Amino acid sequence: MEEKLPQHRMQITDDLDKLLQILPVTIRQSVEQHPQKSSLIEIVLDLGRKPEARFSGHNCYLSDNLISREDLEYCVARVGHFSADNRAGIESTLHRISAIRNRQGNIIGLTCRIGRAVFGTILMIRELVESGQSILLLGRPGVGKTTALREIARVLADELEKRVVIIDTSNEIAGDGDVPHPAIGRARRMQVAHPELQHQVMIEAVENHMPEVIIIDEIGTELVFRNKNQACVHYYLEDNRLKIERRFKENGSDTVSGFLTPAGIQIEELMFFAKDDGTDPYTKHPAVVVMMAAKSGQAAAYESLTRVQTTISARSFKK
Repeated sequence: MEEKLPQHRMQITDDLDKLLQILPVTIRQSVEQHPQKSSLIEIVLDLGRKPEARFSGHNCYLSDNLISREDLEYCVARVGHFSADNRAGIESTLHRISAIRNRQGNIIGLTCRIGRAVFGTILMIRELVESGQSILLLGRPGVGKTTALREIARVLADELEKRVVIIDTSNEIAGDGDVPHPAIGRARRMQVAHPELQHQVMIEAVENHMPEVIIIDEIGTELVFRNKNQACVHYYLEDNRLKIERRFKENGSDTVSGFLTPAGIQIEELMFFAKDDGTDPYTKHPAVVVMMAAKSGQAAAYESLTRVQTTISARSFKK
């Protein structure tokens, strides 16, 4: 039987008013008057189309007026800087604004996702969190992975008194701005300037800040590092198969490569995450455990999970 969280132990904060302030007046008023605004998931603004509100289970239009370039410019002027992954935020909130651009780089659409801090949501996995084991959260967008990570960070830092560092690739866990959202408790947050630099920030966290736990959102799909033999090792997807390439000389003249998954398995998803895991026995430097998880795309499907794990020195990553 599914264990339900008692309502008196759950607290939800969403700062919805701060998101509404970036919207044109007519759209803002429509959301404010909607009877189900507390369950709003996101607001979609596409050039030349009606503004749309998306709720759990249904969608509705917020106005009969079509979105103009002026409407989009109004919103963009009131949010933070859009990063390389076309995401921006609103300072001191957990909201995410994602942009769609045309071929010239101009914004022609916005997705305004409501960010909520839900305290008391990890009851069912509390024992696993307290065990100190590595945890990988998988699921489709919108099911609450980031919300759960945020609460895990708070519980580990505040209640279990762990040294927690969050690698916040898109500022989704701790919100936009330099001061982290209170929802992460005493956990510390390291921002990532560009998504492709995520692994370097992970290494920096281990080397400089001595975390007992590292929490990462939006984990990457490719990894390059140097192993203890100083070979450059590259894990990536090619033709929907997991491949490894080892290069022993910088000019590429001595390279060995091969597939780690058979031709019959088509990989749909490949992810990496790292966790401080003691000391590398070869180098005595802080060690990082890197887990690659790939889901089978065959008809029999999502239950099949291929995992490759390797322990490497944090100092041996290629920077």
